[in-house]
Amino acid sequence: MSEPKKVGRRTFLNYAIAVVATGVIVGAATYFAVPKEVTTVTAPGATVTTTKTVTTTVAGTPTPTPPTTPPGKPKLTAWYRMTFLEDFNVYLREKTLEWAQKRGVEVELSQLPFTEIYAKLTAAIDAGNPPDISLWAPLALAAEKPETRLLLPVDDVINEIGREDFYKPAIKVGSIEGKAYQLPLWCEPYLWHIRKDVLEKKGIQVKSPLSWKEAKDIAEKVNDPANDFYGLGITLGMNEDTTNQWNSLWWEFGGQYFTTKSASGVKIKSTATREAVEYLVDAYKRKLIPPDAIEWDAAGNNKCYIGGRGMMVMNPASIMYALNKENPDLFNKTLLVFPPVVFGGTNGFVVYKTCKYPDLAKDLLAYILKDKESYRKRLIEPSLGYCCPIYKSIAEELKKIPYWAPFANAVEFTHQSSYPIDEPCMALDEAGPKYIIVKMLQKILLEGQDIDAAIDWAHNEYVAIFRKHYGD
Repeated sequence: MSEPKKVGRRTFLNYAIAVVATGVIVGAATYFAVPKEVTTVTAPGATVTTTKTVTTTVAGTPTPTPPTTPPGKPKLTAWYRMTFLEDFNVYLREKTLEWAQKRGVEVELSQLPFTEIYAKLTAAIDAGNPPDISLWAPLALAAEKPETRLLLPVDDVINEIGREDFYKPAIKVGSIEGKAYQLPLWCEPYLWHIRKDVLEKKGIQVKSPLSWKEAKDIAEKVNDPANDFYGLGITLGMNEDTTNQWNSLWWEFGGQYFTTKSASGVKIKSTATREAVEYLVDAYKRKLIPPDAIEWDAAGNNKCYIGGRGMMVMNPASIMYALNKENPDLFNKTLLVFPPVVFGGTNGFVVYKTCKYPDLAKDLLAYILKDKESYRKRLIEPSLGYCCPIYKSIAEELKKIPYWAPFANAVEFTHQSSYPIDEPCMALDEAGPKYIIVKMLQKILLEGQDIDAAIDWAHNEYVAIFRKHYGD
């Protein structure tokens, strides 16, 4: 057996599952085979076991190989974004297998970490060869321009499930010209994780929402770099969390990426941007932020908090999921508080025009989302706030649970990068993985570049991307 690997928060299992469903035959077996290397993750930073091939019985009696697919059997290809939560990944895999067996459909399912699915989907969309279904997509790149639109509307699926139970913002973020191109599955808000025990020891009161300015004041009171304890566990590394945390900070100062979808509408060069940059530069130079934060990957802030180095971090509640399993004591000492403007994605399924069996694809998605009881018990509740519901009925039930009360309806006040309009934007889809904001910050912090010069550079980068997609 190979040596165990250590993984970060978004470095997860990457495997392809070939599902062959043969209908209900007594004594028959249905398998999913894993032909590539498999990594099973239990929690951030945990050791993992690796094996080259795994064959697991889904139902029936084991046989040496999966049954042969009859000629002409319908087949769907699906790519799902993996999350940090293994409960989540297993649930979606099992629901997909369950549907495939009942419908007699072959499903080739790949579950991929965010960075990999982004690159793979973008390349597939550019080549005009996407899967039939994906969980997550660069939505605007795939659907904003009618002449190059690769997605099918899913309003019929939403109506079948019951549109009245969906939160309107959950549908809006995936809609273009009045049509929904994304079937929402969950909302993933960023919020403060704060050491409640340290607050009590220092006699500090925290109100909700907690502004970034107030957070910095608290950080100054508890900061102790000599003992490797830092007031702000904010990442500055080349990863998506740096951009996402920036959004929350920047929006509080009045920042936004654009006012109109055009090169002239880009608003990176602004007073708000300078104030947000100065906030981070000051905090970093005064060691309110750990010096190594500039080297962190997306798991860095998680490790900082879980390892006891940070007073507070801004992150989805994947940290709570990990603490509940690994460190219940720190779980109970953690206070969750929202900032004034909340960043977070509403993630969901899309169906591509190239799908040969669109009705089957939509039937699969309806099957997964219609089972609201399982959705609540197996996907939402175990996530401890990492996955917030897109259904009003489930949110109302969760509000009765004290832990869930603050964010059961987070989808109502969580915003995408295109805040304040919260609509798909091709330019932001392209800009995201380029980490322009992170590079701007690192030009200042690592290269010693003038703040205004770095902001000008970032502004011009966004202008070029917006011009490419929308013109001047």
